[in-house]
Amino acid sequence: MNGAMVQEYYDSGRLDEIHRYCRTDVVQTYFLFLRVELMRGCLDQASYQAAWSAASPFLEELGTEHGKAGVAG
Repeated sequence: MNGAMVQEYYDSGRLDEIHRYCRTDVVQTYFLFLRVELMRGCLDQASYQAAWSAASPFLEELGTEHGKAGVAG
């Protein structure tokens, strides 16, 4: 699914799939934010790892590829 499909899914009553798509997008955006803050020097490695570890269950719950592979790098 991608953003261009949301209206079609909504019209078809596929709200659970929209919910999953939106949650996945939010969680992945948060991990991107953490990585950028680490690269900017606003987070040290320990803080980055702590935030990543605290949020990683959300990726695992969603079963995303990043959750399976790990994005902590």
